Amino acid sequence: MRLGIFVGVLCALISGTAFGAEDSVHCNTVLLANVNDYPSNPNGYQDCWGYVAPNGDEYALMTYNTGTIIYNITDPLNPAFVSFLPGLVSSGWHDVKTLGHYAYVVSEGTGHGMQIIDMSDPEAPFIVTNWFGSGFSTAHNIFIDTTSSMAYLCGTNANQGFRMVDLSNPIAPVQVGTWNTQYIHDLWVGNDTAYVACINAQEFRILDTSNPASIVNLATFNYGRSSHHIAPLSGHDSFVTADEQPNGAVRCWNVTDYQNIYQTSRYKVGGFETSAHNVHTVGDTAYIAYYGNGLRIVDFSDRDNEVELGFWDTHPQPGAGVYDGAWGCYPFLPSGTIIVSDRQTGLYLIRLQTATSVADGAPLSTTRAQLLPNMPNPFNPTTSIRYSLPAAGPVDVAIYSQSGRLVRNLVSGTEDAGTHTTLWDGRDNSGRGVASGVYLYRLEYDGATAETRKLNLIR
Repeated sequence: MRLGIFVGVLCALISGTAFGAEDSVHCNTVLLANVNDYPSNPNGYQDCWGYVAPNGDEYALMTYNTGTIIYNITDPLNPAFVSFLPGLVSSGWHDVKTLGHYAYVVSEGTGHGMQIIDMSDPEAPFIVTNWFGSGFSTAHNIFIDTTSSMAYLCGTNANQGFRMVDLSNPIAPVQVGTWNTQYIHDLWVGNDTAYVACINAQEFRILDTSNPASIVNLATFNYGRSSHHIAPLSGHDSFVTADEQPNGAVRCWNVTDYQNIYQTSRYKVGGFETSAHNVHTVGDTAYIAYYGNGLRIVDFSDRDNEVELGFWDTHPQPGAGVYDGAWGCYPFLPSGTIIVSDRQTGLYLIRLQTATSVADGAPLSTTRAQLLPNMPNPFNPTTSIRYSLPAAGPVDVAIYSQSGRLVRNLVSGTEDAGTHTTLWDGRDNSGRGVASGVYLYRLEYDGATAETRKLNLIR
């Protein structure tokens, strides 16, 4: 029996209900901590992100209606408050992303601009400036392509599309392009290709952004639902979208042929009064902030048959509104700690446990090796590289130049099943520091190349 059937049955047995029902608070997850430092505003908390310091310490950033809250979560059982950095205006919508040791905060509040926070000393972060270049004032969301240091500001200046902003100089951004054919709620970008969620038009689009001055529409797919967020699965043959509306679902789409995009599966929790919100992916695993149903973790390895791996309901109380509960999540920390922000109850730190077989209690694992995003990226001087193995076997992890030249062997040997972490310090096999630039890191498992990703070293 395959992984999905075991896990689905296990979660159903724990909840005492049919698969996907709402009566259980958690399955295959453990709550490490919940912090609610600002309870006076019942809807004050918004999105969240993570940051890894050069020494490996981990931090959670969570936006609030009047600013940004930062916690040290290196010990996830005892998160420590670091700072509250005020925004210029109060608003019900803020978003934050990081690049290097800077955090960038946008808001729908008029006059906020893009706030730049210096986290070079993460225990004493400070606001550098609020950027208002090229007439920019507000945005619903921000995405940063860390390999190109390009920010995409979404839903700018009241229902516009997006602005491309070059962050090569992280404290002096420069706008280099715009696209305003549709209102953009959020997007994901890789290899100069943007996958954009057009919530008002109930569609998603695929755009070529290689020339910011002349962005080209490659595909448009209208499916009649309020597409809020979009993220890729491994290989980028498929993407998942999150519908923000009553009865909102997460859908998996095959995009190998832009002229023949089609839905392969659909994940839905609860009844009509539920909605998906933000979704992030690590390999083929989707981490979903599902508003009143909390954090949901779903395996899309089988594109036609999604499988719920686990969940933690941050908002189990009855009578919740469609848009109460988990706003955002961040699953990219090297430690495996998952950050979740709940609109009403604040910061959650959650860990996915190993799913076990109902029949014999044996641990279950995914069916393929996965190479996970390195953190931080860009980096200097070191970055953490995580990878997950379905079973014990021979493993090689190495750094290559973009031309394919071997730069550094990081791992070579047999390792157990599970998630592993290795570090790269920006040096080659001879111990010499390599030049700034984009490099490839590759995972080989059991004699075959499992996955290759990019990372960006900045001297």
